[in-house]
Amino acid sequence: MSSYCMSRKQMKQVWECADWQRVVAVFGLTINQNRHHKPYELWIKSPFTQEVNASLHLDLKKNIYKDFSGGTGARKGILTFCQDLLSQQGKLFNCYEVAQWMVETGISYLKSGKQYNQTKTKERDEKEKKDVPVTRKYNKPIHVDLRPFMRTNHPELIRRGVSVKTCHYLGCGYLPLPHSGIRKSPLQGRMVFQIRGVSKNHTEPVILAHCGRSITKEQEKTNGKYWSFPFQKSIEIYNQDKLINDVAARNQIKRFGLILVEGFFDVASFVEAGCFNVAALMGAQMSLMQLIRIKFIHSKIKIPKIIVFLDRDKAGVNGAKKTCSILYKNGFNTKIFDWEQTFTCSSKSNTKKIPTHIKDAGDMSAMQIQWLKKHNKI
Repeated sequence: MSSYCMSRKQMKQVWECADWQRVVAVFGLTINQNRHHKPYELWIKSPFTQEVNASLHLDLKKNIYKDFSGGTGARKGILTFCQDLLSQQGKLFNCYEVAQWMVETGISYLKSGKQYNQTKTKERDEKEKKDVPVTRKYNKPIHVDLRPFMRTNHPELIRRGVSVKTCHYLGCGYLPLPHSGIRKSPLQGRMVFQIRGVSKNHTEPVILAHCGRSITKEQEKTNGKYWSFPFQKSIEIYNQDKLINDVAARNQIKRFGLILVEGFFDVASFVEAGCFNVAALMGAQMSLMQLIRIKFIHSKIKIPKIIVFLDRDKAGVNGAKKTCSILYKNGFNTKIFDWEQTFTCSSKSNTKKIPTHIKDAGDMSAMQIQWLKKHNKI
C-alpha cells in the first residue's frame, strides 16, 4: 500500500466506480451461470459459508450485495465485501485502505482524483530521477501454508524433470481438486509455488503468497496462465529466502554470483541441476522495487556478479537489456546470457547453437544446465 491517504469524497467515488466482475476475478469466486438473473445482477457462491448452491446476490448497478446463506450483508456495499474477504486473508485494512487497494488492483478507479494523480506523478518523476522508489511497499505475511496439501509426484512435474526433492526445497507442487471435484479456488488443479520473504529480523522465512501456474488451456483461458490472491509480485524476488538462509545457496553466490531468471519453473530447473544461486523476477523485466530486494540480498551476502538469464522471446531479450542496465547503474557487475552463442562439439570442427525449441531455462534439462555451469557459461 502506498502512503497516500484517500479522502472521504474519493472513497465514495471508488465505491461508485467499482466493478463486481473484477472482484469475482481477483478473489476467484464462483458465479452460478445457470441461475436466472437480470442483466445487472449476479449470483455467486458465498465465500463466507460452505454453501453448495449460489445464494449470494450481487447488484451490479448499486454495488451492494446480500448473502442469503449467511444472513449477512443486508444490502451492504462492495467495499465492505472486499474488506471482509481481505480480513479472511489476515489483511486487516480500514475502509480507506480497502478503497486504495481496490484502485491499485483495478477493481475501481477515481473519476476526478486531481490531488491523487498529482501525487502519483510526482512520485513517478522522483523514481525516474533516482532509479529507486520514493515510497516503499511491502507484502504482508500470510498465515496459510499450502505445502502440506501439495502433491510432488504429479505427471507434469515428472515431465518437466522436477523431482520431489526440488519441490520440497522450493515449496511447490500440484494442488489437487477437492474430493467433490468442484474448485473452491483457482489455485486448485494448478502447479502452485509458495512465495516467501524474510521476517523483520531478516532470518526466518515468511509466507507472502501462493501462485498457481495453469497446466491446461482451459485454466489459462478462464483464470490466466498464472493466478494468485492479490499480491504485489513486482516488489519481491522469488527464492529470496533461500539465497539468504540456505548455506549451499550462499556459498554458490560467493563463488559464481547470482543468476536471475524469469519464472518459477526456471528456478526449479536450476535447483534440479544443483544450482542454488538462482532467483526469479516473476516477469520479463526487473522493477525498481526488486532492485531494492537485490540490494538487500547483497547486504547479507556479497554478490560478485549477476547473470541475467531471461526468456528467449522478444520480451525476455529486451527485458534482459533493461534489467542489466538498471543493475549496472547501481554498481553491480552484470552479464546477459547469450541465447545465440555457439558451442564446440566433440569434433572441434563442428559447432552448434542452443536448439530453437528451448525457449527458457525451464526447458533445459539438469544435464544441460550443469554443462553450462561447467564451461563457465553461467
